[in-house]
Amino acid sequence: MIHQLIKIMWKQRTKNSWIILELFLVFILMWCLIDPLVVLGLTRRNPVGIDIENVYRVKLSVYQEKNPNYIPYEKGSTDAGENFLRVIQQIQQHPEVTDVAYTNMFPLYSGWYSGGDYGINEVSFYLHNFWASPVFFNVFNLPDIPGFLQPNHIVITKNFAEDIFPDARIGEQITIGAGGSTATIAGFTEPMKRHDFARYDYHRIYPILEQEVYEMDERTLWSRLIIYIRVKPGVDSNTFASRFKENMDNQLKIGNFFLSDVISLSKIRHNYLEEIGIYDTIRNNIQIGVFFLVNIFLAVVGTFWLRISKRKSELALRMALGAERKTILWQMLSESYILFFAACIPAILVCINLINTDVLSLERMDFTMERFLWDTLLTFAIFFIAITLATLYPAYRSSQIQPAEALRDE
Repeated sequence: MIHQLIKIMWKQRTKNSWIILELFLVFILMWCLIDPLVVLGLTRRNPVGIDIENVYRVKLSVYQEKNPNYIPYEKGSTDAGENFLRVIQQIQQHPEVTDVAYTNMFPLYSGWYSGGDYGINEVSFYLHNFWASPVFFNVFNLPDIPGFLQPNHIVITKNFAEDIFPDARIGEQITIGAGGSTATIAGFTEPMKRHDFARYDYHRIYPILEQEVYEMDERTLWSRLIIYIRVKPGVDSNTFASRFKENMDNQLKIGNFFLSDVISLSKIRHNYLEEIGIYDTIRNNIQIGVFFLVNIFLAVVGTFWLRISKRKSELALRMALGAERKTILWQMLSESYILFFAACIPAILVCINLINTDVLSLERMDFTMERFLWDTLLTFAIFFIAITLATLYPAYRSSQIQPAEALRDE
């Protein structure tokens, strides 16, 4: 059967070569169109490294000097820091709040971050730095780090340790960069990324000690330190923010600080992704992909439909000589699949070589075997379905025609 199919297809090699060329080019095009969607899907599947459910940001404001409620501080006074820590204590006493933390330059869902390029043993990398109070790990459901509060101690993400300091241990001192400062590793935490569709970054976390808070001026406390709270499970997320503001409005008027807003981290996430254009990117990629998919599908359907329609007399003759209808149907499908595989294999080889070009974006994700396999399998599946549908219906109609009628028309 296969030998006979190959002989038939070889006799039609000129026409079949054009079909193979069309499938070859269209396969590569579809593969490149699917890749951005695969990257978004794979990066979205990986967690950001922390748990944002039931987490809210508490935003403070400060009275300006012209405001009648403004309280001036003496130069060198620690009153501003003391008032900030009193705000933290008041929030902690709220019956629905379990933990309160504050951070500086925490990059999650934020355009504010601190970091730099470093090099160790001829390996260059970008490292994010941020500062956090010890309760940070509790607020975001991360394992607690007991030694984090000690001076000159840091926490680094596990991916940073594995890639740059594979032999590092807790309590060991490390120096990052030529002439960089030396710090002791207090612990390791989960890999983190700036948002759901980003790649994992390297992070170094410094503790915010209480003494450092006392030394900060009011503007620094207000503009740099971001307060996060975790609420108890089961708290109504639809009403918590409004209830918290109503209950805590007067209690958080401490010094020149007062409550400005309370917003869930889930909402901050949504707003941030909208702001940086992630949702627009997804919509555009889907629209472009669907547009080309429809056009490619119609092109493939038209090509195979025309190919089979022009062979009605041949199929009728085969049926007149005793061939069964299901045999005719299977022959048409087999020929289509052989043409597809003939185009698919060299097309995949070309796609592999695209890795070394600028066609594929590596901004969000490196080109891994998993990424390649998803690109190839999805493209293969789309074409397999399209070719099956494009062949099945016209082949079925051709197999149902009466041989005498088809031959008379010819």
